[in-house]
Amino acid sequence: MSKEAVKLDSIGIIPAKGHSERIPRKNMALLAGKPLLQYTIEAALGSGVLDVVMVSTDDPQIGAFARKLGADVPFLRDARLTSDDTTMAEVLLDAVQWYETNRRRTFDRLCMLLPSSPLRGAADVVGAKRILNRNPEADSVLSVTRCPYPPGWALHLAENGTVQPSWPEYIARKRQELPDWCYENGAVFWAWMASFARIRSQYGGTQVPYFMPPERGLDVDHPAELAYAEHLLDRARVGAGEY
Repeated sequence: MSKEAVKLDSIGIIPAKGHSERIPRKNMALLAGKPLLQYTIEAALGSGVLDVVMVSTDDPQIGAFARKLGADVPFLRDARLTSDDTTMAEVLLDAVQWYETNRRRTFDRLCMLLPSSPLRGAADVVGAKRILNRNPEADSVLSVTRCPYPPGWALHLAENGTVQPSWPEYIARKRQELPDWCYENGAVFWAWMASFARIRSQYGGTQVPYFMPPERGLDVDHPAELAYAEHLLDRARVGAGEY
């Protein structure tokens, strides 16, 4: 007789494949002396709100490093889930299915934490989950940052070489008359597991925001952003009195 599945509250999944285009082996790139991935594992474990903190990777070195830090890496991701065409939902649901099949564990909530957001802290993981709990009618919580410049004022180059307003209905409005625009920063995503299994995407359904300042919501995708993250960490250390 098979064991009955154990229902747990939350699983945190950190997708961290081995290759990347703009920064070679980005997830292991050093930031202030620590691999980028380490910041996210520490935030996840330090939050205290995740029953399982799992790293999904195809790379044995990344897997060994994550285990050393205390994350669960029960398998290496199949090659079919490492291509550029692979959706994030496929990666996350593959991990969830593995726990259900191999460890008889199911979860009420899913949290995705990308290693490219090293300045997100444990408090952000907790804060975003709190918003999900306060909004049971929502499907998910998406971490966002307010746009520093109104997108409605954007111009685009027309075929004749002139500049044209991309959204004419907004171009002449004052800032206070414009919508409160924001963008996804990729730092934290929480969802009810039933909703995510149905929608099969981190977008769609009823989503509520978790607002973050631009510094903590920084997404590292280029070498310049890695250098900027280092600058922000240095500035934070000086502000805390570390000289």
